[in-house]
Amino acid sequence: MPLVAGIDSSTQSCTVELRDADDGALLGTGRAPHPVTHPPLSEQDPAAWWHALATALALACRDAGVRPGSIDSRERGPPSVTAWSPSTPPARSCGLPNCGTTRRPQPQAAGLVARYGARNWVRATGLTPTAALTVTKLAWLAEHEPGNLRAPHHRAGTARTG
Repeated sequence: MPLVAGIDSSTQSCTVELRDADDGALLGTGRAPHPVTHPPLSEQDPAAWWHALATALALACRDAGVRPGSIDSRERGPPSVTAWSPSTPPARSCGLPNCGTTRRPQPQAAGLVARYGARNWVRATGLTPTAALTVTKLAWLAEHEPGNLRAPHHRAGTARTG
């Protein structure tokens, strides 16, 4: 029986559901909390997300009576922007959807639309940039914290110039 792990990492917790990939039957579930935050600019350390995911996955596997290695695929929702590389810790904490960090990139969204045109964005991506999209969060990071945008490349030893 092929297994799929559904992962939902929200502002409050990480939940993992293990399901039979053929019929969708729920086999096990696990949940672990994230650190409490306080808007308007609540942020969390991505290391806490990783810990919560590992805990929730272990609980779901125990509930289903399976080992993590028996999971065939994983599915997760859209992430916050996290500046990191596989060999180093995250460069900074991440803003959560329940706070002002989701509105911070509004000027960058407007700038991207002004620079390239809404029609071109829709034609290329199917969307017009808004403050909620990753591209505008990256534009905000480039403008306000360029060192953190470059940090993963430098920390991983794959720095690019120019």
